[in-house]
Amino acid sequence: MVSSRQRYNRLVRALGQAGYRLTPQREAVLHVLAETPEHPSVARIHELARRRCRSTSRATVYNTVRVLKQLGALEELQYGGMAHRYVVQSLTPHAHLVCVRCQRIEDFASAELSGELEAAGARSGYRVLAYHVAFYGECPACQQAAAGPGAQPPGGEVIPEREYAREPPRGVPRPGHERSGSMGGTTDG
Repeated sequence: MVSSRQRYNRLVRALGQAGYRLTPQREAVLHVLAETPEHPSVARIHELARRRCRSTSRATVYNTVRVLKQLGALEELQYGGMAHRYVVQSLTPHAHLVCVRCQRIEDFASAELSGELEAAGARSGYRVLAYHVAFYGECPACQQAAAGPGAQPPGGEVIPEREYAREPPRGVPRPGHERSGSMGGTTDG
């Protein structure tokens, strides 16, 4: 498991190697990206960065995120019409668990998943350049809230099913209808 300090140092190195100065505002943004367990949106990054450095502007957040994405140090996530989310690029294969109710995103890693991702390239003959696997469902908090009388799920709007249950390309099974051993996610690249 990579520590928040290691993630922070990786981001600092990426900016430094590209010739960017580490201003107090950029430093605040990097700390948020490295330390938060969330997969925050730009608005959330801005909110948290301003707690560290009051003069951090939304433009600084957007520009820092854009540069880090271009440098390959930051991954942009977009699921089902919700705001783009950002996370420090992981060095280990993992999937994302996306709650369709509260829009929470969590990382999910397992040895089986890593093995399947490696095997996909080997069995297919592809040189896999990138991949992305996401599982959609309801997080434990939303399940618990739904079980209570008159309870509302925590968070924002529910992601409409049409946003995550689109018809896949011909020959690719729909989520929930996979062939045995399928990952149930998508591979980009």
